[in-house]
Amino acid sequence: CVITVGNCSDSTACESIFVVGVEENGLSNLVDIYPNPSNGNFVIDFKSIQQNYSVKIMDVTGKVVYQTGMIFNSKATINLKNITNGLYFVEVKTKDAKITKKVLIQH
Repeated sequence: CVITVGNCSDSTACESIFVVGVEENGLSNLVDIYPNPSNGNFVIDFKSIQQNYSVKIMDVTGKVVYQTGMIFNSKATINLKNITNGLYFVEVKTKDAKITKKVLIQH
């Protein structure tokens, strides 16, 4: 790195930099939410999750507005028609992993 101020400059020693990426959670590509935006009715499609999972939906303040116990289906239809418009976070949790996705409710 070279820093220059006016006619003066100084440099640092060379250092190797290794970029470390964040591996995407394995559930991310296995869960779809549609339609999104939604009128309050939407589907969580679990594609090929082969284990029990739970669903928790929270508003932007973290308040839980919907929650299930452990279920095992490839799709879950959610009805949130009686909540206010806004952004909600859908948390899908299995024994081994957790993913949070967003859904926008617009009545």
